[in-house]
Amino acid sequence: MKIIKRLSHLLPVLTMGVITTTIYSPPANAEDWLVNECEADNDNGGNPVIVCNDGFSIAVFWNDGSYVNGWCNSRNDYDVDYRGLSRENAQSWVRYICN
Repeated sequence: MKIIKRLSHLLPVLTMGVITTTIYSPPANAEDWLVNECEADNDNGGNPVIVCNDGFSIAVFWNDGSYVNGWCNSRNDYDVDYRGLSRENAQSWVRYICN
């Protein structure tokens, strides 16, 4: 009984840890792409980037943790997930790579 009582006190702490990790974990990882889908490049500022493109979606990763994830589709607004740059800049990366 003591073990069950201790676990019942620990469960909310574990649950909060899982929720916080899920919320704060960036959804973009260069490791999720295949090697043949990515290449090293530089942005206009000369910063190194990894650009990934599988024909349907794209991703750009910077060394500082910034990234852009997007889908190549016929819509002009593009579905974009990004961190470390403006939405307009993120969409321009998707347009540039998809077109």
